Amino acid sequence: MMYLDHNATNVTFHGLESEALLILLDQAGICASSGSACLADSDEPSHVVKAMKPESAASRQMIRFSLGLESAGADIKAAVVAAQEAVNTLRG
Repeated sequence: MMYLDHNATNVTFHGLESEALLILLDQAGICASSGSACLADSDEPSHVVKAMKPESAASRQMIRFSLGLESAGADIKAAVVAAQEAVNTLRG
């Protein structure tokens, strides 16, 4: 199950590590991140995520999806479907 935080850009996948999800999302052609938006090469949760979810486990279960003006409904649906499939795969 996915839970949206108040800003709807970070999604928490309780009980799943974000890195495993990111691998499956990448294989599905979906770009997402668990690290800081300010540090391109960082896998550390951002300071914003740490402030929202200070527990280390929760901060490592969040993935950031970014939307822009060119994001279409079909893009969002594809990301949701890919995330659901990744979660189902990891939960077996």
